[in-house]
Amino acid sequence: MEKITYKLQTLSSLIVSPRNTMAWYETLGAYSEEDVRVSLDEKRLPNTPNIIYPFYQYGEYDKYDPKHAEYYLPGSSIKGALCSMQKEHGEFIMVDDIKIENEYIELRNLFKAQGIQESTPKWDYYFDGLGIEMIKEDEGFQGTIFADTKERMYEVLKNASILTQEKIKQMILYLNSLKTVEEDKNREFLNGVDSVIAALKNFQRKENVIIMGGYKGFLHSLKIDGDINEKEIASALYIDPITSCPHGFVKIEIY
Repeated sequence: MEKITYKLQTLSSLIVSPRNTMAWYETLGAYSEEDVRVSLDEKRLPNTPNIIYPFYQYGEYDKYDPKHAEYYLPGSSIKGALCSMQKEHGEFIMVDDIKIENEYIELRNLFKAQGIQESTPKWDYYFDGLGIEMIKEDEGFQGTIFADTKERMYEVLKNASILTQEKIKQMILYLNSLKTVEEDKNREFLNGVDSVIAALKNFQRKENVIIMGGYKGFLHSLKIDGDINEKEIASALYIDPITSCPHGFVKIEIY
């Protein structure tokens, strides 16, 4: 197999955590309010959480200790994002983990569109007792992929990027369908919708963009055939309030 070097750049914050196997609970003494005080920020972590979901880490930890944790981005997550709709290529590709230095990880609350099915939807922090470690936006990392040929890897990336663009289009359609609420009552919500649409359109102008990780919403996870509207599809909208971007957008460059 051929060894291929690539660069992964986060275009928005990236959440990859083993939520089903690990979480730290303040009530069980895994951390205290003082441990997260340094992370408190009006837009990133406005509230002290009582549960923390960690980013992937090598080793086992019995407490929240971001200064000494060894973080990594699993190769399986990268491969899954590249090959989720291209199963035939999966057996020809292996992806190494990427070690992530502590400085690139940030603890944040989730921010979400709430009450979409109601007359007065709003943007607000979702379950503010939950803190999630994530990779910050606009950070770059180098990784290694093993494939039978570099040409196959270019094909996989091209197809994954095309699929991502299709998902972006369906999300923009969905966001536009939300703009049927009364403008005078929902100006703040509609401004937020427009900001997300603008961010997504910016991703459409970039090449080799894929989406990975969690909290990206139903319409960024699957390609849907047929009409898209808010009455038929209730897609969660988790947004980074700093950049107005959905989580999980990355750019891949092969060398």
